[in-house]
Amino acid sequence: MDELRKMLFDDVATRRLLLDASTMEILENHLVGKVSGHLCELLHAAEEQVRQMNLELENHPMSTGMKLRFVWRPTELNPSGMAEARRRLMQFKDDWSTDERRMLGLFLQERIEAVYSTIEGAGWEESLAEALDYRKWHAFGIERFQDGVWKRLTERTYGTASGGEKAVALTLPQFAAAAAFYRAANPLAPLF
Repeated sequence: MDELRKMLFDDVATRRLLLDASTMEILENHLVGKVSGHLCELLHAAEEQVRQMNLELENHPMSTGMKLRFVWRPTELNPSGMAEARRRLMQFKDDWSTDERRMLGLFLQERIEAVYSTIEGAGWEESLAEALDYRKWHAFGIERFQDGVWKRLTERTYGTASGGEKAVALTLPQFAAAAAFYRAANPLAPLF
């Protein structure tokens, strides 16, 4: 019985290695190219949207001189290897080196496995969608130009503003975001 158990254990371990190797091959050869290209486009589009929102804020200065801007950064609790993977994805190229493919493939595999193990009853499609959702790797924030430097708008920094500035800090970013999205609308959309 012990011999049979050992044989089964060895067989399972061998199959797991083969499965991991084939999964990695699929990730490196197929997903890295297509998914990476798509993620690159999405990341650049998001960066452009933030740039447009910040242009709206710049183009509508406040009489008090207060300045605000949007930031879109990787979250503090980001997945392992995300910073490097993001940097590579932002510089997408068709001819990834073997090391780059391996690094991106490993990052994608870790994301998929992490999500797959946390969502009970999820299928591969749902796990892939969740794992590759770049928006969850990032967080929006608003910064205020104060004392010659940009400071993240927090309860503390928000509390140092006057009553009018507080109201503006709460509403102006929302209007700037709406205006930036509106400008990206279909050319036949109504003008404002």
